Amino acid sequence: MLDRLDKTLAGNHYPGRGVLWCRTGDGDLLGAYFLTGRSRASQARTLHRTPEGTLTVAPSEASAHDHLRHYVAARQSGHRLVFGNGEQVAAVADRLDSGEHPALALDGLDYEPDPPIFTPRLTVVADGRGSGPAWFGAARHSAGARAETNRLTLRVDGLEPGEGVLMTTYRSDGQEIATGDPFTEVRVDAGNRADLLTALWSALPAGLRIAAAVFSPGGLAEADIRQADGRQADPADGRRPTADGRAPEADHGEASPPAPHRSPARRQVAAKSSERAPPSAERVTRSRAKARATRSALPLRSAGLPLPQDEFPGSDGTRDGLVRHAAAPVPRVRAVPSRTAVAGDCFGALRPHARSGGALLARRPRREGSAGRGRVGASVRGPRRAADAVAARARVLAGQPISFGP
Repeated sequence: MLDRLDKTLAGNHYPGRGVLWCRTGDGDLLGAYFLTGRSRASQARTLHRTPEGTLTVAPSEASAHDHLRHYVAARQSGHRLVFGNGEQVAAVADRLDSGEHPALALDGLDYEPDPPIFTPRLTVVADGRGSGPAWFGAARHSAGARAETNRLTLRVDGLEPGEGVLMTTYRSDGQEIATGDPFTEVRVDAGNRADLLTALWSALPAGLRIAAAVFSPGGLAEADIRQADGRQADPADGRRPTADGRAPEADHGEASPPAPHRSPARRQVAAKSSERAPPSAERVTRSRAKARATRSALPLRSAGLPLPQDEFPGSDGTRDGLVRHAAAPVPRVRAVPSRTAVAGDCFGALRPHARSGGALLARRPRREGSAGRGRVGASVRGPRRAADAVAARARVLAGQPISFGP
């Protein structure tokens, strides 16, 4: 016993996109295609005829082309009609034009690259000569972890009036969503194409339907189309439905994590935070300067030396103020407890361009009677050179020239 078409669709809370091949009560063999969607981008689409004699799913407002949402949905290829839920329709029609058999033309297709749902690609090739056969093709992802495509090819012959075969991309009970069944045989009570379109449209979820069309082989130019005109779309986009079915979902199945649940109090705090103006460029600059100045002053403070005259934002503990420290003479360090400690402090005090390969650079005073300004040593040897390095750092910060020599 076959279930009625309207009952089958009404029991599916989110069918996604679907293809139908059936024979109505008046004996006509007809194809049908429909779209439903939850997101704003999915709802902002139309199904219309083109001058080239195709049915095309296109954006209803200015937007960039999305190859998963915008495509040729139906096209004639000789005496065969091709229709489906994506850009594979044009590829299959091209193969048929080149002389391939329908079963071969449907081979090699893959599911849509939209994890985690991996929307199936559904395609129908219907022979328009009398009671010719129809081939259904479905490229589906495995129910397991395997990435290889499961390809289903179904040939349907000899439909009696009131019989049809339906494929949908999704099925949902209102709690969970999954890819649709491979195919479903249905009973069609419509007596003609107008009744079929009415029954199909009425069975789709009222808040999700976008467009539906009914057509016959060789008659795409006279296709009957119904659109969801004037419907207010959900502003959120690109999210999968949650367990209660309320989260918006992209029609092409692209998955995004659902919005985190927040209590009313947390939502109010988040709303206030989003309204705050971003920090000014001046404040960001001063904050970075404060951090650099604090890092630069640490080695001098650890050596017990006064800070030279310089501007350190907030170094006196204030929040945003600029404090100018008085210049003070830098005394000679006559003794230090540890050469390693002094070398470490001096290395941290030097600016980055004065460091090389992780070693502290200090100029060795030239020997008596030698020419030049002395050569560079790779380490600190003794308290005098350590004090010279600290003094050089202090002079750099104070903007004073540095000279080396005896």
